[in-house]
Amino acid sequence: MLRKLKDRRVWLGVILSVTSIGLMVQYPTPIDVNNRVDYSNWFQLIAVLAVISWGVYIFRSNDEELFPQIWDYVVGVILASFYVSSLLLSAGQDGSNTNGLVLAGVIYVKGPISFLLTLLSFLSWTILFAFIMRTIMVYFGWKVDHNNPPKFWKIVLSLLVLWLIVIVVFFPGQISFDAMRQFCEYEGQKILGLGITYPHTNHHPYFVTLLFGHLFEIGKSVHSVNTGVFTVVIFQIVVTVLIYSCVVSYVWKKMGRIPGLITLIIFGSPIFSTYAVTIDKSSIYYSLCGLFYLAFINVFEAINNKELGTKQCLNFFLVSFIFSEFRNDSKYIVLISVLLLLGFALYHHLGRLKLVITIVAVLVSILGWNTYLNKEKVIPSATGEALTIPTRQLIYIYLTDRSSLSKKQINVIDKVTPVNSLSESYNINSGDALKNLYPSNTFIAGPGWQTVEKKISEGKITIKTTAKEKQLIKNYLKVWLDQGVKHPLKYIAVYLTANSHYFNPTFGVDSASYNGLFVNNPRYDELVQPTWYGKYHSYANHYEYKLVDTFMSLYLGFPLVSIFANVAMPFYALVVLLGMVLLRKQWWWLIVMIPMVLMVGLYTLTPINGYSRYTIGASVVVPIVTAFLWDKVYQYRRKING
Repeated sequence: MLRKLKDRRVWLGVILSVTSIGLMVQYPTPIDVNNRVDYSNWFQLIAVLAVISWGVYIFRSNDEELFPQIWDYVVGVILASFYVSSLLLSAGQDGSNTNGLVLAGVIYVKGPISFLLTLLSFLSWTILFAFIMRTIMVYFGWKVDHNNPPKFWKIVLSLLVLWLIVIVVFFPGQISFDAMRQFCEYEGQKILGLGITYPHTNHHPYFVTLLFGHLFEIGKSVHSVNTGVFTVVIFQIVVTVLIYSCVVSYVWKKMGRIPGLITLIIFGSPIFSTYAVTIDKSSIYYSLCGLFYLAFINVFEAINNKELGTKQCLNFFLVSFIFSEFRNDSKYIVLISVLLLLGFALYHHLGRLKLVITIVAVLVSILGWNTYLNKEKVIPSATGEALTIPTRQLIYIYLTDRSSLSKKQINVIDKVTPVNSLSESYNINSGDALKNLYPSNTFIAGPGWQTVEKKISEGKITIKTTAKEKQLIKNYLKVWLDQGVKHPLKYIAVYLTANSHYFNPTFGVDSASYNGLFVNNPRYDELVQPTWYGKYHSYANHYEYKLVDTFMSLYLGFPLVSIFANVAMPFYALVVLLGMVLLRKQWWWLIVMIPMVLMVGLYTLTPINGYSRYTIGASVVVPIVTAFLWDKVYQYRRKING
């Protein structure tokens, strides 16, 4: 047995040596097939050091358990596929190809040498990810520090102390572009170019528009405009700090002191403090992702332990409704999650009536709110908002392989996205310009507004989607589906390229690219200024802004915080956690994973590649799901080991 292990170690040494070379293969932009190996990329160097460290440790420890198994390699293949394909397909986006219309990186799999280098790169990353997966499998849930979490108020106070410098410097608070539009909607600001007032829309949830508007009016009536702004900010701070404290407490309880402290440091970072002091729907939505997941797990555990009570169902109903109204697509997460819990309850023959009532209550509340929106003539969000990936896929076919489309299909495309504007509007990494070509648009004052405003005034597009426009979009989607059947690989390539930053951590490790923080105290054009905007002002000077900017940069540079901020982190965490559940064959744990799968899947359908604002909600639930599974594996280990 020892000799067999030694033989395996020799082969392992050879494999890891070759792997360390393969990890250095790059996919340069501009395209350069003669410059495929890079020894200066720090991310790749760290990967090589990790491989060497694993090899040394296994050689010294004689621990056969650390050799990857077949399913570890399956996970490795999945992660390596996304890692390599995202690098390869996004290469060459420069010069005349900045819009990514030409997938120039495909050249890195053409020709024997290029193909072999790419294959070596793929196999090397597969091996690295397999070793990572095996290490996680061996040590995940291995030990739990049984220290009870601190008292809740201590966690709350700790987060507030960590947030304090941001709260003070940005007093009375900031207002995001989206929130400015919502305030304009709330007070009925005039759009002079169209001769109308801001229409009430659900482009940004109208529930949030009313909430922010009422809170602002209450604060303003007390003293001033700044008091109104600060009232909304205080509400956001209170809600988010309480929810994040619940998450910290949960992780501390399930995993112990060190993971609890790490979670506290992450939620105390500028990632969350800057959102807390910036009026924006996302500020509270991110925390609600965590609260919804805690409520979901609470019901799951109650069913599993045959202890489901009315309190858990009521709590889940209230959280689900509020969560569904802070972002339009979160309704899908809520409805699927409720159905999963019902199925789980039916399997256990427990609490079926309570969960049926909960489902009915959730549906009635959502439909009831939609009835209210219709009564108040609130315009639904334009359909094009949800179709930016299908639009880019179809337009890619039109621009690169027009012969596969019939004249009738081209006519259908032209009626939704005018074909004479497609070439200048197409960008693989952003769907905003193509979205603005749709026959309806509810994003008042959004990107390219001057062009949109002109088209609205000329009657070429509308703010509210008409029945005729809905039929045009329906026909458009039929063409999209037909071309998808003909060109599935091209559709996959466009999807992967359009989400390359979400699928590859090397695109998001630079702190300068972290574009989710509102730290510039921006001023806006008159079009998105409520009547009171001239009376709103901050108090900090340029020096104080620079000081807090330095502080935030240092905080974000902390490795664990920087990893958490990486836009690819939720996807990689999801694949690893799913792999662990499948490897352990604990099928019921998959139910807890589904809402996270939906959260990650939804942000890959958004208009902008690598935009951190779309990923933070999914990032918030990563420590919750990790803690849940850690505790389950720990209990499983204790049961096996007696």
